[in-house]
Amino acid sequence: MDVVDVVIWIVVGLVLVALVAGLVLVMRKRKQERQARDHARAQELRREAAAQTPQVTQSQLEAREAAAQADLARAEAERAERRAAEAKQGLRVEEARQEDAIREADRLDPHVDHRADDYQPGATGAPTDTPEADRTDITADSGTTSTETNVAAPPAPRSAPADDQVDEPAGGKHRGAL
Repeated sequence: MDVVDVVIWIVVGLVLVALVAGLVLVMRKRKQERQARDHARAQELRREAAAQTPQVTQSQLEAREAAAQADLARAEAERAERRAAEAKQGLRVEEARQEDAIREADRLDPHVDHRADDYQPGATGAPTDTPEADRTDITADSGTTSTETNVAAPPAPRSAPADDQVDEPAGGKHRGAL
């Protein structure tokens, strides 16, 4: 090899090193430019997010208000349910009082057999006060119907208990002694 060949190889090596160094510099510069763009974009996004802070705060307030209203509505619904339950309980108490009064009346009425298995409070089976009831009398003994007017004697009771079998009120007093 002669000197000229060596010089050519050195020049080629130097050119290759310069190309590689130039390529590295170009790539580094592009990377720095991309990072600068990304940094600028990140700053822009942060500014936009900061600009949305009042809207986020407003939305948070609205959400808290809606939750508070829902809590109030839930509490009102619970109070309404309690009132309804109390009203139902009051109704049951009143119905029980009414039934007690009817049972007491049926117990005192000689025309009602309150001891019968099919006894229903208030279903007296007593004659009505209509003129038809006075004109038609079904006798318990014969089962026949008469068209005579029977004002003095009411129809026979449905197997009513004798006076000595009637329940006595509390305290042991007979109702005749009241």
